[in-house]
Order: sequence, then structure tokens, then C-alpha cells
Amino acid sequence: MPSPRSTGGRRTPRGPHAPRVTAPDLPARFDGDADLAPRADLIGVRLRATGDVVSDAHGRIAESRLDEASVTRLDLTGATLVDVAITGVRAAELVCRGGAWLEPRQAELHAVAFAEALGIGVTG
Repeated sequence: MPSPRSTGGRRTPRGPHAPRVTAPDLPARFDGDADLAPRADLIGVRLRATGDVVSDAHGRIAESRLDEASVTRLDLTGATLVDVAITGVRAAELVCRGGAWLEPRQAELHAVAFAEALGIGVTG
């Protein structure tokens, strides 16, 4: 006898599942503080965004966090971010051409949450 959810052996389409959102893999203790800077190669640090225009163009950042920053322009052109927590950051302009944060499909699914984490309102 088929179970209550069964359709006689046929599978019912359930549609796409919501993306799984997991916390970044961060160290228990950070190795110190570091400023975002072009071509920086940083692992396991608390990041600082100092100044009105901040650039980490073509940098590589892993297992780090950036908290509480307010900038006019945040330039992440060509940057690679892996397991980076970003909270309380506001940017009037976010430039991130050619960056590598997630696989393209993951990036599409997480784009709204990321923009909102940067204080960018998303409508539509």
C-alpha cells in the first residue's frame, strides 16, 4: 500500500530548494588586524576598511572578517574571498568585476543577502 505522500510510485516535483546558507569557516582566534589593500594576501585576520575609498583589488582573503565600516567606495575588482564574514558594512559604491567569491550559481542565490549585508537596498 502506498504511503500517504506517495503518488503510486511517481515522484512529485517539489521545485528548487532554497540555498543552504552556512557560516564562514572562521578561526577561533584571529592573527591580528589588517587593512584592506590592493593585492593583499590575508588569512585569519580582522579586516579594517580605513578611508573613504577602500580597495582590495586583486587581493586574496580567507578565513577573515570585516565588521562595521562605512565607505564611499569599496573596490573588490578581481578579488578572491573565501570564508569571509562581512557584517555592518555600508558602501555607497561596490565594485567587484572579475571577483571570485562563490561559484556563479551560488553567487546568484546569495547576491541579495550580500548586497543587503553591505547596506545596499535591493528591490524588484
